[in-house]
Amino acid sequence: MTTRTVPVSLKIFSIIFIFVSFFLMQLHEKNWLYLTQTTQTNYIIFIVGLFFINLMICIFMFLYYTSHQKQIGLLILAIAFLNNLYYFVETIIIVQTPISSESLIIQKANDVAIFYFFRQISFVLISCVAIFSSHSKEIYTCANKKNIFAILFAIIILIFISFTAKILSGANESYSIN
Repeated sequence: MTTRTVPVSLKIFSIIFIFVSFFLMQLHEKNWLYLTQTTQTNYIIFIVGLFFINLMICIFMFLYYTSHQKQIGLLILAIAFLNNLYYFVETIIIVQTPISSESLIIQKANDVAIFYFFRQISFVLISCVAIFSSHSKEIYTCANKKNIFAILFAIIILIFISFTAKILSGANESYSIN
């Protein structure tokens, strides 16, 4: 039975990683504002990147649907990715607002969590509508009432869940954490 030893470079890397992590934790205790601002900047970069990835997917889904109009599921999936863009814009707006006495970091974190949850719920529901509507054998979208109802149902889900998320976020004073 042969045993493999851990490479020395991996041991050195893990020791350096532990010391850097310990140093950052000590820095966090002394100067939490710097670390919070750095984290928010990285988060904005990540969200903007996801926004553009979803935008490209949405555009390509619409373009693919225009060339293959038999597949109604592509249009509904494009609507799902379009809905994700709304939530990313709302999250970017929330993260960009400065922290003051009126908007606490807890409020911002709660709003981001609300928009994340409703983005996932709406994407799953609209994707389910796309799966159920993709079994249609009609050539054109308007030829089958089932396709029209599927598109309308996806748009209703988009509007209803987006409206619900906006009401439950910090934009509404009656549901605010303050």
